[in-house]
Parts: sequence; structure tokens; C-alpha cells
Amino acid sequence: MHKNNHITKLQSGCRGQAAPPFKPLLCGRPLLEAFWEGRMKVYKLEHVNILYDDVEDTKFLGIFSTKEKAEDAMKILAKQPGFKDFPKLIDGDDIEEGFYITEEAVD
Repeated sequence: MHKNNHITKLQSGCRGQAAPPFKPLLCGRPLLEAFWEGRMKVYKLEHVNILYDDVEDTKFLGIFSTKEKAEDAMKILAKQPGFKDFPKLIDGDDIEEGFYITEEAVD
């Protein structure tokens, strides 16, 4: 099936029917086109502790729809045990102890 047929099929559930209790994520042509073209972005939140020498303990903390939501989660976690010793956001390519927020494309 061609991808445009998928778009039509997914959109058909968004209009002309009784409203569901929630709005479908894939409702609306711009969002679907962004999805098919790989332009949708998510933000991955991780925390790194260096245990000894070059041994790292990396905690995967979640995927967020916006960078702001990832930062909000980071602010909450930064006060918790296991995170509060290294609460800063690391902005660079060098491995340091702290939080990392990485933009990822959804394909």
C-alpha cells in the first residue's frame, strides 16, 4: 500500500465520526506529512554517572515530545537521590556527569 493511502486511512477516523474520548495522535495532514518525511522530533532524557576510570552508568529516563517537557522532568529528577550529586544539564559532546537531552528524529 502506498504511504498516501495510509494517510487517507488514518485521517478518515478523525472526521465525520463521533468524537472519541481523546484526540488521535495522528490526526491532521501536516502532522502525518511530518511523520512520513522524518521531520517529527522527540527528546531523549538520560543521566550519566562515571563510576570509575571510563566506566559509565547511563540511565535512560524517557522520551518527550518537546525539549521543555524533558527539561521539566530533569528539574524534578535533579532533586532526587541518584541524580542530585550531578544535577546539571550537559551541553556538549564530551562525556561528563549529569543530564543529557538529545533531539532524535522519528523515522
